[in-house]
Amino acid sequence: MINKAIIVGMLGLTAICATPAAAVSIMDPTDDFIPSYTAGPRFADLDVTGFSVSYDGMSQLFTLGATFAGDIDPQTAGLYIFGVNTGTGIARPFASIGQPDVIFNQAIVIQKNGTDRSVQTPWTQQVLPSRETC
Repeated sequence: MINKAIIVGMLGLTAICATPAAAVSIMDPTDDFIPSYTAGPRFADLDVTGFSVSYDGMSQLFTLGATFAGDIDPQTAGLYIFGVNTGTGIARPFASIGQPDVIFNQAIVIQKNGTDRSVQTPWTQQVLPSRETC
């Protein structure tokens, strides 16, 4: 199956990192929705199979990227929420499902059409055309 990737956002933050650039990527198995997920159908475009974040200290920008199990379909229900911990995070919204170490104090909410719904930190949204990845 060919996955589609979309760059979903960039966060402009004050200088918090001395290194000029840093990046982290994770992979996630397909169709591994948590058992407690009952919000609706398990659409492939809600199944994150990869996520990356990079920081450019020179421009002071974070770039978030995600790969999904299928093409994003703005005609179906769903949205994407990215929790951000700027160092003062106290919210532990997933503790009740066994993930107490997921902590954040801000959230970025992006609709499937690429528009933001709520943001609590300065950022510049940049939605780029999908690109094929293997």
